[in-house]
Amino acid sequence: MRYGHKYLRQVYQSQIKSRQQRSNESLQEYEADIERLVHLAYPQAPKEFLEQIGIQTFIDVLVDTEMQQDLRLERHTTISDALVAALEFKAAKEASRSYKFRVRKVKFDQSLQETMGKIMRDLNEIKQLNSPQKETRRCYNCGKICKKFDLALKKHLQESRQKKVERRKWDIEDFTAQD
Repeated sequence: MRYGHKYLRQVYQSQIKSRQQRSNESLQEYEADIERLVHLAYPQAPKEFLEQIGIQTFIDVLVDTEMQQDLRLERHTTISDALVAALEFKAAKEASRSYKFRVRKVKFDQSLQETMGKIMRDLNEIKQLNSPQKETRRCYNCGKICKKFDLALKKHLQESRQKKVERRKWDIEDFTAQD
């Protein structure tokens, strides 16, 4: 017996309960996966029990609620019968649509929506970081606030350096005058 093998039945049972039909998944793929999970979750169960669990799971988690209602009204003996009825319902529904109002139904996976939301938040943060900064900055030499940082600060720095040099000259002259 492999490591963790005795818990696989519980894993498959929880997968059956949490299984959802994906937006890009065909009915045939969905039915095959449900049937596979049911057989793995209940390997020693009688065939009738497996079919009933499979039919219930197949119908309960369909994306199309109209199809769910229609399939619940019928009595199915196997999951394959439920699949055939679902395919017939889908074909009839598509055939009864008028050609004037044919609109493609677009569905997004929740994970895709979350990913797009995260990308948009990140993009907004990047825009804020790259936007011109309107905040005031202080000069490193004198501590005065410079509103136009780039050009004004360069000019201001040159002026403040000249003032420092002049102050040093005066300090040196004062120092030499005291001697």
